[in-house]
Amino acid sequence: MCKINDQVISILNDIIYTHNLDPSKYKEVEWRELFESAEKKGLLPIIFREVSNSKILSTIDKTIINEFKNKSVIIEKENKKNLKKYMLVVNELKKTNIKFMLTGSLISRELYLRPETRSVENVDILISENDLNNVDNILQSLGYVKFPQEVNKKDVIFVNKNMSIRVRWTLINDSFIEVKKLLFKEGLLKESREMEFENMNILVTSLEDTLINLCLDMSEQVYHDELDFREILDLVLLVEKYESKIDWKSFLDKSKRCGIYRFVIAIFTIGNKIFNMTIPSLINKQEKVEDKYIELLIDELTSEVVDSNENNYFSHKLQNNILNRTINKIKEVFKNLISNKSDSGSYNYRDELLKELGL
Repeated sequence: MCKINDQVISILNDIIYTHNLDPSKYKEVEWRELFESAEKKGLLPIIFREVSNSKILSTIDKTIINEFKNKSVIIEKENKKNLKKYMLVVNELKKTNIKFMLTGSLISRELYLRPETRSVENVDILISENDLNNVDNILQSLGYVKFPQEVNKKDVIFVNKNMSIRVRWTLINDSFIEVKKLLFKEGLLKESREMEFENMNILVTSLEDTLINLCLDMSEQVYHDELDFREILDLVLLVEKYESKIDWKSFLDKSKRCGIYRFVIAIFTIGNKIFNMTIPSLINKQEKVEDKYIELLIDELTSEVVDSNENNYFSHKLQNNILNRTINKIKEVFKNLISNKSDSGSYNYRDELLKELGL
């Protein structure tokens, strides 16, 4: 990892575990580079708010502070605006007899000391498939348009300007993994829990299913070359807060049924390596994933994007080299961690995916 990534991770670790940024640890930080890196990773408000509330603030050039303060404030305002719009949808659903649950980043934000700093770009709503038409009518009355899904048969995307709502009846994305379990009516609803959002009590996925959903999302992100730092952070915060309340055997069993068992072990290892995340004893007893795949995923997570505005031969050549290495990394990870071949008795749901990747 590069120095800036190390510094970003160091600050995040302090935010998670101590809520105290010691200025003596950050004397040699290039703050502009660090804030720019945090912005690219979607972490700017999370980091900037903590820096602003620490003694470090007085050591940073005021021009840099003002620039990134403005950016952070704009993002936070947008977060609040988006949350209000999403909660309007939730409120309309609450007025009906439709049973529904929330999962994804909307509930992950509640894990943060300052929830408003965690961006919510989309909302996942779980329903019974029989209620899809009614939900469709509600969303369309609120200005949402159904986004055509050509492949996936287990969810429907609705969009309204920059707002996105994914309505589904299973945790599994049919175009990515297919499994006949973890369905809304057959298990997810039965195991749901209640949380308070904006003075409303809402059903959300169980702790185990919330973790499964996070890991499934990350496996899909690896496939699309967009592994999100924030979701690793969500995972760490969830495990640190609820470790003693999570049924780890149930979680591991579900990960095997979804075909992501080895990927889960790898992601937990990364959470431990990067953020010193506690690895629950049952997961720690599982067979370890080879270091080379852990390093591939860490490299994928921490790599910075080359500036596409640099219009010269060398930058394009570098971008192509990075793209080729990324494709190879994705192939390596999927072939060895998400192919189901090592997932003790699970079916191989990924033939088409592996074929598409040339494996």
